[in-house]
Amino acid sequence: MTKAQKVLEALERAKETGEVFLVRLNKKELEKAGFDTSTFGEFSEVNVYLQYWDGEFTLKYEFDNDPAQVYYERSRDVGGSEYILEDAVRYLRIAQEDPNDDPRGELEEPSLAVVSMVESHLISPDDGSVFIYKVAPQPVKGGMRMEVFYICTLDNHVNEIVWGSGPTPRDALINAVLRYSSTGVGDDENPFQKVYDEVYASPQDP
Repeated sequence: MTKAQKVLEALERAKETGEVFLVRLNKKELEKAGFDTSTFGEFSEVNVYLQYWDGEFTLKYEFDNDPAQVYYERSRDVGGSEYILEDAVRYLRIAQEDPNDDPRGELEEPSLAVVSMVESHLISPDDGSVFIYKVAPQPVKGGMRMEVFYICTLDNHVNEIVWGSGPTPRDALINAVLRYSSTGVGDDENPFQKVYDEVYASPQDP
């Protein structure tokens, strides 16, 4: 299978599962591919994953197998989705050709996550609904090592967009309140604030 064919396979699997492992590169190989490592401190190697989220491909870089040391490169960071795919092909070309030299040299089993709705709040027939989903990554060897988390979305009958995330439904909603308010709307126009006030606010809250 050619490198380009591997990327095409990775694209399909990423769309199905959300994330797929591409390749492991050492620092020298990553720099050879044109990646600027100067702002990432000292590291020996990086695992590169192709992700698909909210209709967009993203490259995830995990440094030295540390889930806390992760960098995401989105299409807007590099000038368009086609450049994300060019980077993916470039990384595969630079990677060592002998899979015995890299135990993760082949595409691994995809990471999986079970997404389930835990809350639904109708704002109005015209404004749509706020939903909160639970995302539970399933254990797969070499796959995602994330804890369960929650995302908060707004469905306005045209599209459904993620506005917040967090370790609990309340945290995800608060994050959505803050992010939506950053668009310049007032509290009375913020659908997430309305849900928070009706469901989560208590007399002790400021």
